[in-house]
Amino acid sequence: MREIFKSVWPAIGWSSRLLLIGALLCALVHSAATPLFAWVFAKLLNTFYGSSKQTDESRNYALAILGIATIDGIASYLMFFLSDTVAQAWILSLKTEAMRRILMQPRQFFDKEENSISRLAETMDHFSEEARNLPGRFACVFVVIIAMILLSITWSMVISWKLALVALATSPILFTITKGYNMISSHWERLANEADDRVGDILHEAFTNIRTVRCLVLEKHFRKKYNDATTQAVSVGIKRALYSGSIFGLTFTGTIFVAILLFWYGGVLIARNEYSVDAVMQCFLVLMLSVNHVSYMAHYFTQINMSREAGSRLLRLARLPTDSHELDGTIKIQSAGDITLNKVNFAYPTRPDVQVLHDVSFNIARGSCTAIVGSSGSGKSTIAALLLKLYQTDPAVVDGMTVSNHDVKTLHTTTLRSHIAIVSQTPVLFPGTISENIAYGLSPSLPESSMEAIRAAAEAAGVSDFIESLPQGYNTLIGEGGTGLSGGQAQRVSIARALVRNPDILVLDEATSALDVASASIIRDTILKLVSSESEPSTRDENASVWLHSPPRSRSGGVWDEFGNAKCENDMDWDVRFVRKQQQQQNQSKLAHKQMTVVIITHAREMMAIAEHVVMLDRGRVVEQGKFGELKRKRNGAFARLLRGERKL
Repeated sequence: MREIFKSVWPAIGWSSRLLLIGALLCALVHSAATPLFAWVFAKLLNTFYGSSKQTDESRNYALAILGIATIDGIASYLMFFLSDTVAQAWILSLKTEAMRRILMQPRQFFDKEENSISRLAETMDHFSEEARNLPGRFACVFVVIIAMILLSITWSMVISWKLALVALATSPILFTITKGYNMISSHWERLANEADDRVGDILHEAFTNIRTVRCLVLEKHFRKKYNDATTQAVSVGIKRALYSGSIFGLTFTGTIFVAILLFWYGGVLIARNEYSVDAVMQCFLVLMLSVNHVSYMAHYFTQINMSREAGSRLLRLARLPTDSHELDGTIKIQSAGDITLNKVNFAYPTRPDVQVLHDVSFNIARGSCTAIVGSSGSGKSTIAALLLKLYQTDPAVVDGMTVSNHDVKTLHTTTLRSHIAIVSQTPVLFPGTISENIAYGLSPSLPESSMEAIRAAAEAAGVSDFIESLPQGYNTLIGEGGTGLSGGQAQRVSIARALVRNPDILVLDEATSALDVASASIIRDTILKLVSSESEPSTRDENASVWLHSPPRSRSGGVWDEFGNAKCENDMDWDVRFVRKQQQQQNQSKLAHKQMTVVIITHAREMMAIAEHVVMLDRGRVVEQGKFGELKRKRNGAFARLLRGERKL
C-alpha cells in the first residue's frame, strides 16, 4: 500500500499535484467539521437547561451548525471530486507507462503464465479501474480518519481528560479487530482473485478459439470446465463471506460498546462532581460522533483489499525492468544484406536444459532464396525468431549470427526489424478494412501506404482479384482475426501486408500451408520475381503477354482470355480488362525490380524446389545443405529420405 501511494506524486504533473493539495486541504476541513459540530451541538443542548438567554444562544448555535454543515458538504464534495481527478491522471500515467514497458519486454516475458494475454488485458482494463479507488477515494479517507482521530482526542483531553483516557483505553481492542479483519479479508481477497483469474482464462480460451471449439464439438467440455471453475470461485466466495463477515460485525458493534462504557463512566464522574454535565456532554459527543464518523468511513475498507491487489498488479507492470536484450545494440543499417550463422547454439529461457540449436552454421546471400527444411521441432522457426531478435543468442559468442557483417546483438532492434517482414503459418489480421490491414501501422505520409502500393502488394500476393470482386473492394470490413475471410484468403492478405513494406528480407514460415494449389502457385511465382529482377517469365506470363498485345476475338465479337475462356462480351468490356491487366503487370514489375532475400521455412516440396539453396535441419543440427536438385539426387541423403517420406515431415 505504501508503494502504491508513493507512486502517485511522481506519476502526475504539476496541475494534478495542485489538485491533490487542494483535495488534502478539503479533507482536513472535512475532518475538523465533525468534532466542531459535536462541540457546537453540545453547546446547543446546554442552552435548553443552563442558560438564561435560551432563544438567542440556541439560534446562534443553530446557525453555526448550519454553516458547519454547508462548509462540510462543499469540502466533502471537493475532496472526492479533486482526488478522483488526480486518481484518473495517476492511473492514466501508470497505464501508459505499463503499456510502454510491456512492449519493451522480450519474448520470454510473455511465455510466463502470470503474463498471459488475458491477465495483462484484465490488469490494464478492469484492475486499473479498481486501483483508481486507492488515491481517488481511500487516500482522502485515510487523511480524514487520522486527522479526525487526532483532533477529537486532543479536544476531548482538553475538556475531560479522564473520560478521554477511558475512551483511548479501548482503542487497542478496536485496532486489533480492524487489523484482524484486514488480514483475513486480504487473504481471502487474494484467493478470490485467483479463482476469478481461472474463470477469465477459461472464457478467453473458449471465445478466442471459438471456431476450433465448435469444429471439434468442445462446447460440452468447456461448459464443464467453466462450471467447475465458477463452482470453485463460488465456494471461495462463500468461505470468504463467512470468515470476513464474522469479524466484520465486530467492527460495527465495537463503537456501540465504547459508547456504553463512556455513558457509564461519564455518569460516575458527574456523580463525583469532578466534571459538569456540560463538560461530560461535550467530551462524549466529540468522541462518539467522531468515532461514529470514523467507523462509517472505515466501511470503505471493505473494498480496499481488492483495490490494493489491483494496484499491485498494475504497479508491477509499470515497473517492469527495461533491461531487455532488444534494447541493446545501436548500429543502424541502411539495408539488410547477407545473413550468416556461425556455430549458433540456443535454448529457450523457459526450458534452459533443452538445447534447440547445436552449432548451426550456414550463409544466406543477399537477394537469394533459401529454404530451411526439416522435421517438426528441428529448430526452423527458432532461427527466424533469432533473426528478428525475439530471443537472444549466446552473449558470450561473438558474431554467432550476423546481418550485413554485423552481429545481430549489436544492431538497433527497430531498424533491423524494419528491414525484415515475416509471414507466419497462422495469419494475424486486425479489425478494419482490407486496405487498412495491408498497410497496418504504416505512416500515411509513406509511399508504401498509398493505394497504388497496396494494390501492387495485393496483386503480388495473388489476392487482388478476390478483393476487387467484393462489393466494397479494398474498403471491405473484415472481422476480428480475419473471420470474414477464408484461411487462404487471410494468408494472402498477410503476405500482401509483408510485401507492401518492401522489406530487404522476407521470411515465409509455412506461409503457403493454408493456401490452395492455385494460390500457392501465385505465391511461388511472386517469390521467383522477388529474388531476381532478371528472372525468366513463366509460361503463364508469356501467354498473358501474347494475350495482351494480340487478343483473339470470337466470331460474335467477344474476347477469349489467355486460357481460352470467353470473358468479354463486347469491345468496351475488353478495354476495361485490357487496362486492368496492364496495371497489374506494371504493379507486379515494381516489386520485381527489388532484389529481396527470401527465407522459406516449409514442409512443401514445391516451395523447396524454387529455392536456390536448401538447408536441412535435424534435431537442431545442419545435416545437409546445397541445391535442391543436388540434394534430391543423393539417394541415401537425409534430404532425399525426407522427400520420400522416410522421415516425418
